[in-house]
Amino acid sequence: MKHSFVVQKVFVGLALSLAPVEAQRGYQLSGDEVVVDLAQHWRQWKIPAHLAHIDEAGSVRTRQLRTVYNVLEDRTLRRPIIINTDDPRIGTIDSTMQFDVFGEPIRNTLNELVFDYWVRPGISRVGSNPQLAEHILDGDPTTFWEPDPHDPIEQWWIEVDLGRAVPVERLKLQFVGEELGDPFLQFIMLLSRRQSALLHEPNSRIGFQLFIPQDAPSTTQREYIFESEHTSPELPPASGVVSDRLLIEARKPSPEWTGKSIETIRIVITDTRGGRAEQITEKAWEGLSADERGDVVYFARDVAGREEPVDEA
Repeated sequence: MKHSFVVQKVFVGLALSLAPVEAQRGYQLSGDEVVVDLAQHWRQWKIPAHLAHIDEAGSVRTRQLRTVYNVLEDRTLRRPIIINTDDPRIGTIDSTMQFDVFGEPIRNTLNELVFDYWVRPGISRVGSNPQLAEHILDGDPTTFWEPDPHDPIEQWWIEVDLGRAVPVERLKLQFVGEELGDPFLQFIMLLSRRQSALLHEPNSRIGFQLFIPQDAPSTTQREYIFESEHTSPELPPASGVVSDRLLIEARKPSPEWTGKSIETIRIVITDTRGGRAEQITEKAWEGLSADERGDVVYFARDVAGREEPVDEA
């Protein structure tokens, strides 16, 4: 993550003319005031040159320290958080007992064990088929998550927690190959720079932003790649076609900011082909295997157009 700040002036009162000797001190004296507001001032100060520099305008700026990487490839990150309730927690929360210097577990005034809590990247919540949820992050193209078809469609969603808010420059969704299944017919994504440790936290507390990845239902697209409005030069080329739908950062900390700040990504399926049928040609039917063809039923149609099933003639 890139952090930028600008220090242009540090002063109390009104800055007056600069004497040469005061420029060498790194400040200007004016009565009971100390003024630091020019490049000549800042150059006299000792600063960590690998972290900051003085620009032509005399401002102190941080050097850009940016590393572009796949945040889900390194899931060893853990961020400490404070939890003050016994309510069920999201799946990305780990707990560790606290020990004193003698190696004994620490207890509170109620004689209860005291724990440290950590949040890590991974699956935080899922509405259906939780036992398959981890498959979407394992990098194996032959494993996958899919909702239970017996669950109502309102439960067909899954949520990924990045462990902390990071400037996401590219987001890629990959569906399995045609031999393993179909892509989601239609879905949306809910994005947030926040997360809650509670499993049943109302969505309003997280503050999701709607992102619509497709114009219409699709039965063929198996890869979606989205990039932020501004990306850094270090971002490697995409492996496929990048969508023209951009991840836009509404509140950029600085003009040089790249990426969209995201911690929580929720994928919600909004439509399905389940229960639907389609007509195919006789040639296509003959190309199916015996177990895919199903039963053959014959109908007889009378003069009124009514049809009734009959035995094969």
